[in-house]
Amino acid sequence: MPIFCSPALCENLERVELLSRSGDGPEVGQAYAILMPADFGRDNMDIKSARIMVIEDERVMSAFIMSTLRRIGILDIFAYEDGAAALREVTILKPDLILTDIHMQPVGGIEFVSQLRALSNNQISNIPVIFLSADASEATVSEVLPLGVSGYIVKPPSLEALAHKIEVALRNRTRWLFGTETDRPS
Repeated sequence: MPIFCSPALCENLERVELLSRSGDGPEVGQAYAILMPADFGRDNMDIKSARIMVIEDERVMSAFIMSTLRRIGILDIFAYEDGAAALREVTILKPDLILTDIHMQPVGGIEFVSQLRALSNNQISNIPVIFLSADASEATVSEVLPLGVSGYIVKPPSLEALAHKIEVALRNRTRWLFGTETDRPS
């Protein structure tokens, strides 16, 4: 598939070929190409430019998490009190990463992630998720692992642990989006 571009315009662009998947291309399995900046998304997403969705029902903990994110330098933060509210907004917001508690009502974190992963839009269903929970039981941790989560942090999170998990999750998502990883972020 030829792409024409003047040398001045294409100086810092590269051709990226994609194979469409269900719901994200002209036809499933059909290859198509786009031009984008040569350094776009290649393990260099600045953590400070990330859009983060926080799902936490306890106001004090929500404020603590958002304060920690701001101290990291992340300012594009959206908070929700439960999974139901977050599910209504996730397709509009299109966050780069979701931080969620597990035990909430009416929709807890596990149910939220299950419903998120079931969405037909791959860009949304594959958003990396990090669980933040005071529940460190082996049973709970083993229940969330099959959901394809990017991390599990026991609350309250330290700034260093949270920053590291976010950086790794965003790096892995970038690789998946650009075809260097075959599965959703893990």
